[in-house]
Amino acid sequence: MFCKRSFYRRDRKTLILVLILLLITYSLNSQNVTGTVTAGIEKLDSMESWLLFEKGLFTFNKRQYGESLNFFNKLIERHGVYPEAEYWIGRVFEQEGEYLLAEKQYRKALEGERVLLIPQEKFEIQYRLAELYKYLENYDSYKQVLNSIGTSELEKNQLALANENAAINTLKKDGIDRMILLFRHEFTYSIEAFNQLGIYYYKTGEYKMATSKLVYPILSLYSIAIDFLRKLDPEFVYPENIDVLLENHTDYVFHTLENVILRRHQSFSFERDLDSMAVINVEEQYEKAKTLLPDDPEFYLSGASYCLELFNREPSIRELIEEYNIYRTMYYLGASLYAEGYSEAAFRLWEIVYNESNSNMWGKKSYEQLIDPKVEIGLTIF
Repeated sequence: MFCKRSFYRRDRKTLILVLILLLITYSLNSQNVTGTVTAGIEKLDSMESWLLFEKGLFTFNKRQYGESLNFFNKLIERHGVYPEAEYWIGRVFEQEGEYLLAEKQYRKALEGERVLLIPQEKFEIQYRLAELYKYLENYDSYKQVLNSIGTSELEKNQLALANENAAINTLKKDGIDRMILLFRHEFTYSIEAFNQLGIYYYKTGEYKMATSKLVYPILSLYSIAIDFLRKLDPEFVYPENIDVLLENHTDYVFHTLENVILRRHQSFSFERDLDSMAVINVEEQYEKAKTLLPDDPEFYLSGASYCLELFNREPSIRELIEEYNIYRTMYYLGASLYAEGYSEAAFRLWEIVYNESNSNMWGKKSYEQLIDPKVEIGLTIF
């Protein structure tokens, strides 16, 4: 339920598995079909459509592009409109470097979207077309396709569209925790479009547009994941401020602060109970932390960061984090906010990414921005 486009990818995988089983049965029992993949043109007329399609995929994956074209062209000849076949013919042309022909085929596939076996595969075709435009550096068309994907889902989520400005203003004024607390919106197939557009707009200097795109993946992740946590624990409450964190999540608070202080000191640890290892004298130790940190402890603590720790403990949510590439998203949202002049909101986001052990290169880049913030220049996307 969590992958950005897995709701139809799984349908397709299930369909393909069924078709493969049928293909095996067909191959074993039919006297008209040999055990080899290669089929002569004279045999195509007697072959069922599903088998033609699967053989087209098989030969494509084996890089036997001429044979693959034969299977897909026969499907179009037989049915007139067969968007899946048009798409895979486009894939063949793209592999062979015929990019204009590939674009034409992807467009033809989208023209026949009404008869797609799995309607949501429209978006996979659109993403492929967008990738082609990016490769060709046709950025106007690249943006147009991705915006079409985003708009199609926003039109189904009018509340998110209506709340966009309010959510962004809350983020800029009160920070990410307040935004997550007040606004919850779930998206599926458009997440990658929002991410790519956000990075593109940031790299081309359209920072306000970048921010408006990058908030959606973050709101979607937290909306889905918090609902999941509440199903596991109906009493779970999003910790919106330091008081809630100190009262209910002291382990997170002092573990985080301990790590931050260790960046500046060779060795440090808070006083803990020897049996439970829980921090003792919480208020006193929190005051102690204030004397050891360059910023107020609140700067390093957030409900968003605490929830990320919880999310990473759940395999299905961790998969969602990877699918959303959420650390990259947070990094660039911070970058666009900084470029807009909202440095405090930007620093809080970068600190969250930097503190996450799974953030890898985005944690390193966030640290560099915290030390020496700057606006990146240039159109190197991803």
